[in-house]
Amino acid sequence: SVKIFLQGKGKEGYITGDSKSPEKGDPNLNKWQLENSLVMSWLLNTMTNEIGEIFMYYDTAKEMWDAVKETYSNVDNTFVVFDIKSILHDLRQGDFSVTEYFNTLVKGVIGVLKTFLTRNRPPNPILVSRPLLDFKKNLFFFQYFE
Repeated sequence: SVKIFLQGKGKEGYITGDSKSPEKGDPNLNKWQLENSLVMSWLLNTMTNEIGEIFMYYDTAKEMWDAVKETYSNVDNTFVVFDIKSILHDLRQGDFSVTEYFNTLVKGVIGVLKTFLTRNRPPNPILVSRPLLDFKKNLFFFQYFE
């Protein structure tokens, strides 16, 4: 875990906010900036290049950490993922054509996402994309039976 690594290095305060930037003119400012940059580079090195590019422009390790946590934490997304999986599990093609089946499914998933997005932030794309990829595979299979 990144937090354990930072604790071991004595730098966890840079992501928790306990280690605050000194004011301009403070003799400790350069040391703080150096250590903050070091923590940011450690965080970036734990990410893929594509993900790291999104977060590399933050000014502090705390800002970066908070943005990553907000973007990829699954705590708030759990109910959205559950709702989408439930839609995928419960919907049956039955007498629907493939097109009707697909449109019904998409309306359900989009409804869940719209509700979530109006109340919160975007859902974790990694957690949400898996059930949708499974549906896409199933749709490919079903198109041959219409």
